[in-house]
Amino acid sequence: RASAIAAAAARMLDALGCWEEIAPQAQAMTEMIVTDSRTSDPVRPVFLTFDGEVAPGEPFAHMVFNRDLNAALRRRAGELGVDLIEGVGVTGFDANAQEALVHLADGVSLRTRLLVAADGVRSRLRDMAGIGTVEWDYGQSGIVCTIGHERPHGGRAEEHFLPAGPFAILPLKPDDKDGNRSSIVWTERTEDADRLLAEDELVFEAELETRFGLKLGEIRVLDKPRAWPLGLMLARDFVRPRFALAGDAAHGIHPIAGQGLNLGFKDAAALAEIVVEADRLGEDIGAIDVLERYQQWRR
Repeated sequence: RASAIAAAAARMLDALGCWEEIAPQAQAMTEMIVTDSRTSDPVRPVFLTFDGEVAPGEPFAHMVFNRDLNAALRRRAGELGVDLIEGVGVTGFDANAQEALVHLADGVSLRTRLLVAADGVRSRLRDMAGIGTVEWDYGQSGIVCTIGHERPHGGRAEEHFLPAGPFAILPLKPDDKDGNRSSIVWTERTEDADRLLAEDELVFEAELETRFGLKLGEIRVLDKPRAWPLGLMLARDFVRPRFALAGDAAHGIHPIAGQGLNLGFKDAAALAEIVVEADRLGEDIGAIDVLERYQQWRR
């Protein structure tokens, strides 16, 4: 899978010392067009477009493979002395006036002034904290895969609003093996998405071509398509004493604007700013009045 990294998130990654490693694998988005039509329409008129840079030489977004993003973040965490404990789940935690005690599945307990849960839209830590959610199932799934195509995309991203949902074509960095590439996020009703994935490759590619079009020449599927159910989720609270939610654990949204990961990066930046400022002033970084500043900012 690949993600759209907005300019603000790229600046954050640069401040963290990661972007220099990521940039050579990133594809700049230089233009975005949006259409609203049916698959049977012979022409898809463009009704919205934007292009250019947020600053000289700085595109409004980049497409980055998640594996490249994760590798750079993990390497930087190691350089900064961040301990990574892997393959061990959290079985529970207890918070008091001084600290939180986090219990791991291997019997080890960790003491901390602040526990941040960034464990995804189905966050177990959020459930352990007793925080409820507001949820909405769209009845849609997003089919994701990488497509090879004959002609270069020129850094253009496209989003076609079709009757079943948006169909996005997102430019990827070309490589020596597969040549010109794009990532697609193809929204369909869940039952139709399941049917498409169950069909043989020829049927899938024929349906894909109907939506993708032939403007980039012959297309081919480069990896196994997968589908994820789409829904809205908002935590009723983002914080508890000594506990904060960040990223998809706090909010899950439709991928229509590619903002999910970027919202998570902004959560991390805001929480870091709140924590650093509170520590500088001699405040308790896990106190609820400190954490409520983060909640008010991000909620």
